[in-house]
Amino acid sequence: QIEWFISSPIDDFILNFLNGVFETAGIKIGGRNLLLQNAEVLEPPKFSDTMRFRCLSPITISRTDIVGEEKTQHFIRPWEPDLSEKIAQNLVRKFRLLHGKDPSDSGLKIEIDPQRAGGKIEKLVNFKGTNIKGFMCPFTVEGSPELIEVGYETGFGDKNSLGFGMVG
Repeated sequence: QIEWFISSPIDDFILNFLNGVFETAGIKIGGRNLLLQNAEVLEPPKFSDTMRFRCLSPITISRTDIVGEEKTQHFIRPWEPDLSEKIAQNLVRKFRLLHGKDPSDSGLKIEIDPQRAGGKIEKLVNFKGTNIKGFMCPFTVEGSPELIEVGYETGFGDKNSLGFGMVG
């Protein structure tokens, strides 16, 4: 038995996904047929300018560095000073895509809490031969409630369509 969380800022996506799963009596993952026993919509939190979250999946965020003439992808670690800036930029892009305008405030600060994580917070995930570095630990985010909501609905950081960045 597993619990599976799906999140999207687009309600029709969730409804169509669930209808499809119910119509086919389940879903096939990794060659196994999983039967859906129950589905429920969780009430989102009331978004404010300071919120605490825990990671349900690793958060990953990267930047492209140029070394000589070669471009390399650098996965930002949670203690690096540009973590908040890169996540804020990512959420502003998502906000624009969803709403067709800029958010009223683009400020955001992320404070991770590795002591509450109970061990190693860095995670290395191999996805189809590509290593993706991320982190999992509780964190506090301060700033634009609009951006915090987008992060909650779409995921914080990069590679959200692969399941990264989900928080609760």
